[in-house]
Amino acid sequence: MALRARIVLAAAAGSATKEIASRLALRPATVSKWRRRFARGRLAGLRDEPRSGKPPVYGADTIRRILAQLDEPPPSGFSTWTGSLVARALGDVTPDQVWKVLRERGIQLQRRRS
Repeated sequence: MALRARIVLAAAAGSATKEIASRLALRPATVSKWRRRFARGRLAGLRDEPRSGKPPVYGADTIRRILAQLDEPPPSGFSTWTGSLVARALGDVTPDQVWKVLRERGIQLQRRRS
């Protein structure tokens, strides 16, 4: 944001695109991009735009379901939950996703007892 602001301020002071680019060690195309976006959107134009990419498959609801399942007793014949058992109990979540959620929260299933 600071670099983008410097570009815009230099442009407001009357500097040419090539002059700004050489002073800030940037490509002229970069300077032009931020000048154009500022002219179009003012300060909001200097923020990052959303990037493309695959949307997340699992959301906050899935995380809540995984954590809620751990509060239930494990299936008969098991003393503790495993990632695969949780995924099987939920039906629409992969074991990898279960383990990811557990890792992010520092939950270690082998240390939990029913």
